[in-house]
Amino acid sequence: MNGPRRLLLLLAFNLLVGLGMWLGFRWSDQRGQDGVPPPISARTNDKVVVAEPITKLAAWPTFPAAHPGESQVALARWRGQRFAINFWASWCTACSEEKPLLALLGGAFPRQMVGLGTLDSVEQIAASEAQHPHPYPVAVDADGTLAAELGVDVLPQTLVFDEQGQLLRRFRGVLTGVHADAIRLLLNPSEPPTNN
Repeated sequence: MNGPRRLLLLLAFNLLVGLGMWLGFRWSDQRGQDGVPPPISARTNDKVVVAEPITKLAAWPTFPAAHPGESQVALARWRGQRFAINFWASWCTACSEEKPLLALLGGAFPRQMVGLGTLDSVEQIAASEAQHPHPYPVAVDADGTLAAELGVDVLPQTLVFDEQGQLLRRFRGVLTGVHADAIRLLLNPSEPPTNN
């Protein structure tokens, strides 16, 4: 009886290991190298069509503004200079964690940054701005079109572009002091890094 019981336990163990490996491979196949699922651009006939995010702004869209005194924010305003777009939402808890650091960055580079409330309403973003304003323009991409085109798959996310709208760097998640130094260098390559 000891032999059959041992064989049964060995078989059960091997099945569990095999199931774990299968689930692990299946999970990793659905995710990119950084562990984040690739952005979804469209669904066709119940099949998910995955598109590579664009890495250059072909169009320079205009969005409704969330700041008083402005009705629209046109990204074309930043054409010809390096700039950063911070994608965030009023309902995003992690987004509010990075606001103090964004205030410092925005204070240093107010003409090179724009906040883009994503998958949110103008009213909600404006209310958030009334409580904790950013020192740079904030607009609203209510349906997340630009975010989807640029492959923004998590909020908050900050993208830095060159003078022609070419993506230089992507920062996923809450910004840290190290990220802020990198953004400073990208926005103004001649500026020496600071020690945060």
